[in-house]
Amino acid sequence: MARGKNTLIKFKSSKSIKGARVNILGYPGDRCRDSPVGRIITQKELNNCTLSDWASVPWLSFEKIVDPGSDSVIFGDMIVLHDFAPGMSGSPVWLRWMGFRNLLGIANAETRGPTNLIVRFTKNALTEILSWID
Repeated sequence: MARGKNTLIKFKSSKSIKGARVNILGYPGDRCRDSPVGRIITQKELNNCTLSDWASVPWLSFEKIVDPGSDSVIFGDMIVLHDFAPGMSGSPVWLRWMGFRNLLGIANAETRGPTNLIVRFTKNALTEILSWID
């Protein structure tokens, strides 16, 4: 099966996604291979991590959208509950929808208290991106 099969990029309104849970997949900088599980890594553990093991294992987060942001901007901020880290910036953020993965945005990994930011693809953003391709 080809990677990315069943992935769409379709606009979803703020109203329709508020409270929905989204997937975020990336390589967090607070992990050494797949450790530690269930706790924050210590500085000593990070210092002892080899460069090839640092942020080397993908991490899937399944988080709730607490603020989908405005539909009227080009690239807006969408806020999700916090469970991803620096190193995951640029990771895809998608919603399972009608048997497909619908790409909603890109992880920013900027923390604001117990939340993180997503650069959300609004209808205006999708129009802008398509203009770059033509």
